[in-house]
Amino acid sequence: MFNNKTYYRKLEKLLDAIQNERHPHQTLARMVDNIIAEFSDTLGTISGRLYTRSDDVYICRYSTETLGRNLDGVSIPASYKPVTAILENRVVAIHDDFPGYDPELESSLNVRNFAAFSLDNGRYLISFGLDKDTEGIEDSLVFALSTIQHSLGLRLRQAAMEAEISEAEAIQLSLLPTHPPSFEGFDIAAGSFAAESTEVGGDIHDFIPLGADALGIAVGDASGHGLPAALQARDVVTGLRMGVEKEFKVTAVMRRLNRVIHASRLTTRFVSLFYAELECDGNLIYVNAGHCEPIVLGPRGKIERLDTGGMILGPMADTEYKRGFTVLEPGRQMMIFSDGLVERMNKHEEHFGDERLINIFRECYTLSAAETVELTMEKVRAFGGSEPWEDDVTMIVIKPTP
Repeated sequence: MFNNKTYYRKLEKLLDAIQNERHPHQTLARMVDNIIAEFSDTLGTISGRLYTRSDDVYICRYSTETLGRNLDGVSIPASYKPVTAILENRVVAIHDDFPGYDPELESSLNVRNFAAFSLDNGRYLISFGLDKDTEGIEDSLVFALSTIQHSLGLRLRQAAMEAEISEAEAIQLSLLPTHPPSFEGFDIAAGSFAAESTEVGGDIHDFIPLGADALGIAVGDASGHGLPAALQARDVVTGLRMGVEKEFKVTAVMRRLNRVIHASRLTTRFVSLFYAELECDGNLIYVNAGHCEPIVLGPRGKIERLDTGGMILGPMADTEYKRGFTVLEPGRQMMIFSDGLVERMNKHEEHFGDERLINIFRECYTLSAAETVELTMEKVRAFGGSEPWEDDVTMIVIKPTP
């Protein structure tokens, strides 16, 4: 007798046992074992096998029992009629009178009657040999396996997403400096805040020592979210550091980075980047590749925006970039930021915007760099209220010391 309550308790226990694996078929092999152990008395399953697709065949990767004729790794054509039926109908019970049934092939697999389902758009097939006495419970068997297939598919996608987020977070954290650098004559602070979403974004910032009298500063944003954005951000940081170490000019570094990103096969192929080299006398050489224009605040509230450079990195392989120049002398201070800051929205769907940010920067004129970062974030957070952050936020504030 099929007991729904007992069945679902067992299914919940089985799904809770799924863990993230580097190779999903390891998880699925364990699940085959667990299904046999937990449901053989209910469903009449006496053996289990896991197949993975490779081109036009399914290869047996795991079996709960020794395969006949030592056929470990046996392959079954994807065009085999029972297989096409499984792919089309999700869960199918197969008997020896099923159209296209091959007795010799099934005998080599040590089965006669079986039920099977596919997962991950046909990437995997899971098959269960059936006891000969399942005839009266076949409808319950198909229903139960359909439930297992649906629940298992959802749980595997969740596990894969969690693993990807974890990997992306690790990559992102490895890129971020643990603290601002000590650079004589300047007060420097940085903040990076993750959006309240399930996916990691592509915000980056970096400080690159260029000897005792110069410092490289970068803020960028790889489009998209998740692992592709994190990998693209990693490539940008790596490429930027390598270019700087070889003492390329800032425009040459940008051209090289642009070609690399343009040729990338990642789904994320667009990166905005502001890169500057600050000298100890306050001279600043920069290139802005499609990034938010940093704000330079001078005495009496005068504003300069750093917009010289070129288009965003990635869309065109042969983009040219120009250098911009400014000076951060005492009384002039700079804020570099990502668009998550100005695009913060409130309940009225208004963006925080550049004008509010500039006004806050003016209010912070006499504060330290760290206090400026903290107060700015407080004001932006309060503006949005309980609304979630849509994008990551990165901010660097640099203030010359007297």
